[in-house]
Amino acid sequence: MPVIDPKILGRYAQKLKKLRLGVTPYGKAPHKPIFLLTQIEQVEKGRVSENKFFITPEFVADFKENFALLVNTRHKSNFIQPYYYLQSDGFWHIQTRPGEVLESFIRSFSLLDEKVDYGFFDPAFFTLLANFKWHREKVFKG
Repeated sequence: MPVIDPKILGRYAQKLKKLRLGVTPYGKAPHKPIFLLTQIEQVEKGRVSENKFFITPEFVADFKENFALLVNTRHKSNFIQPYYYLQSDGFWHIQTRPGEVLESFIRSFSLLDEKVDYGFFDPAFFTLLANFKWHREKVFKG
């Protein structure tokens, strides 16, 4: 397994600590943390092996399942919000389909699927994400 540079780990740990969560009548929006957790699961389950997170039925279903299991407020499990708004945190990016442009938030799933090819992380962050399970097991086992 690759050695993770502590400076890179520290930089992304800070970005995660400062994750911009929307404020709602029900409290801080939980969508981005649930989205990130779901992305980790996609990698661990072998559904994502390169730094391209396509919008698939499995990805959306896992997000909704995680949301239902972990969120105990009246927030709605809206997959579109974190897919789009995580860009503002500086390590998630969206690759649109040829000829498409994202100028503002997309409100419908069908429009998101029509305009977006895939999302991706900074390469260094994806390396951390792809090795998360190995590092977690190493830390907790020994």
